[in-house]
Amino acid sequence: MNKWSSFLVKTSISRELIDECRPCLSGAKAGDLLTQLSASVESSADLRKLKAALKLAKPMLPGALFGSLHEELAEIAEDAKWRSSSRGAYVIAVNEWIQPFHSEFRSVAAFAKVVIGGHSKREVIFLSGIVSSREVFEDLMTYVDSKKPPFKVMADVRLGSWNGEIITL
Repeated sequence: MNKWSSFLVKTSISRELIDECRPCLSGAKAGDLLTQLSASVESSADLRKLKAALKLAKPMLPGALFGSLHEELAEIAEDAKWRSSSRGAYVIAVNEWIQPFHSEFRSVAAFAKVVIGGHSKREVIFLSGIVSSREVFEDLMTYVDSKKPPFKVMADVRLGSWNGEIITL
């Protein structure tokens, strides 16, 4: 998962909470328990392991710390469920596709008033904004096509201003 997607999906317990756990965990298995609590959740099996580790750690942790860990575990579980949904998979795919070239796209002056990303209801790559000419629109479409979009491209791009003519594909 790339950096942008990691902002959307929580996959591990925060480093700060893990650090708070260190002095509380004791015994021969404390190191293993910390490792398990620190692990990233990428599958349902990983989530089960994290839940089991938290259950084992519970007797050694203060109630408030356990509560905070439990809240983060619930958030991780919810995010894992969303990530595996069709909408979550779509949003992640769009982010994975656009992040590598987003700064390059933003640096093209002719595209300065165009945004690129996902759509609120449809599973498409959505372009919205204003271009100065039909030629710039064609350049925009050529640029986007060159990046091999993972979904059909849909555009609501206008010529000259927001009141301008809508340029269709």
